[in-house]
Amino acid sequence: MNFRQLETFYWIAQLGQFGAAAARLNATQSTISTRIQELETSLGATVFDRSGRTVQLTDVGRALLPYAEEALSLARRIQENIVGHTPVAGLVRIGVGEIVALSWFPQMLSALSARHPALEVEVVVDLSVNLIRMLRAGQLDMGFVVGPVEAHDISCLPLGSARMHWYASAALGLGGRFVDFAELDAIPILTLSRESHMHRHVSEWLLGHGQGPRRRRLFGCNSLTTLAALARSGIGVAVLPDILVTREVKGGELEILKLPLPIDRYDFLIVSPYGRSDPAVRAISEISIALSREIGGCSSSGWSYRERDAAGATP
Repeated sequence: MNFRQLETFYWIAQLGQFGAAAARLNATQSTISTRIQELETSLGATVFDRSGRTVQLTDVGRALLPYAEEALSLARRIQENIVGHTPVAGLVRIGVGEIVALSWFPQMLSALSARHPALEVEVVVDLSVNLIRMLRAGQLDMGFVVGPVEAHDISCLPLGSARMHWYASAALGLGGRFVDFAELDAIPILTLSRESHMHRHVSEWLLGHGQGPRRRRLFGCNSLTTLAALARSGIGVAVLPDILVTREVKGGELEILKLPLPIDRYDFLIVSPYGRSDPAVRAISEISIALSREIGGCSSSGWSYRERDAAGATP
């Protein structure tokens, strides 16, 4: 029995699949299977029931799990206390929401590259719901997502928030005055696709104002950049983060509408698998929080950092 076998056993138990554990550990599935076979041989018993779609722990597996968790915890403590000054290196896979990706994320990557040049980064930009799914499947090491995230298997660290407003093309003549719902009947409402936080908030907002979300009024899209472009061209109105459309507002292409908001800000979280202490994730989290705090000090940025909420939290 060795550490690699216990680590592999732990991640299969957490993720429920050999393939997901292989992706998480950057190993082939045959290597993962061999490790478990060797572990079971040393124990003289099986640790997984493989009869279902997802593997389940046997009685021996359930008894072994606390010891595997203790072994991984000890390895993390050794890394932190004995090897803590070793340069951060290797591959880290980051999932990023579009608001973060198009605002301060490039600055974060630049600072990360300067501070930890041996660290390799892979970035996936997607909706928060998809990023959480990928994190659970072991396809990502961490993510920047819209909160809240209510899950016992994910650690969440408050990061900051982006202010939101209704925006429309100046050509529509809706800016600078209050807009009533009658004026919106003939104007499509642009929103992110159905599985997003935004779509849910806009739909609930319409229902709350007696305006059922009719098919012709809600135009869904999975890209905020595209939504901003559609709004700028006069196709419809959209709730957009201020931080992404500053240039368009200054240039007179987009105007803020005086219309009740379905949500006035999106709160962001740094997420990572619960119970895992990864030097790369810690390094990225520290840089991101510092940058978020710095940007939050700019009143016109559309981004705010809430020191009290982030104090004491750990990813």
